[in-house]
Amino acid sequence: EVLAFDSMFHVNLHPKNEDWVDNFDLFVDIFRLGEKAQRAYDAVKRQLTQKFGQTQYACYHVRLGDFVPMCEALTEMKGNPSFQYWNEMLEKGYKCALTPDEVVMGVLSRSMPALLLSNDNPYVESRLEAASVASVSSKWVQDRLAEERPPGMNEAEFEVLSMLIEQQLCGEAEYALLNIFSTFSARIKSIKRGVGYEHWGVQAPVP
Repeated sequence: EVLAFDSMFHVNLHPKNEDWVDNFDLFVDIFRLGEKAQRAYDAVKRQLTQKFGQTQYACYHVRLGDFVPMCEALTEMKGNPSFQYWNEMLEKGYKCALTPDEVVMGVLSRSMPALLLSNDNPYVESRLEAASVASVSSKWVQDRLAEERPPGMNEAEFEVLSMLIEQQLCGEAEYALLNIFSTFSARIKSIKRGVGYEHWGVQAPVP
């Protein structure tokens, strides 16, 4: 059975509390998924620390390619009341779709090991490697998780667990650069409890 929602852009879970970030309990918590999921997360986190050679890293939620049609639709629907909030975000400078060069510049501005929550992008990876910036992508996380996959977990469950682990890793980063147009980013924002993150397009210049 499938329950699908189409054209749902904003949900206010607590109308009486505008600061919904504080309502962390409303979101699925990876640490409630059981001991096996916890062990898998711990193993991936250890490997991430080993890969970077340090515990501090920055996280970048990057939507390359798959977000483009939606972002183009926002521009085309300018003036449509259903898109008013999102068009206001665009007018304020928030970025919806990003170019690979914008991703590279965002990462290089921090000079920290980078967790890139996106599909592999050879151009981005080669630019960061040339700049001696260590980085891993969503695929790296998924491959490490596959090594720790709890027995009996089906593909759908594995995809959900992978998504939650990526979000948790990003939420625990020293700094996160998120996409305001993404609900995936919204959950990372909730994990960070309103501290240590910015959004693409309006991030403050790094001194």
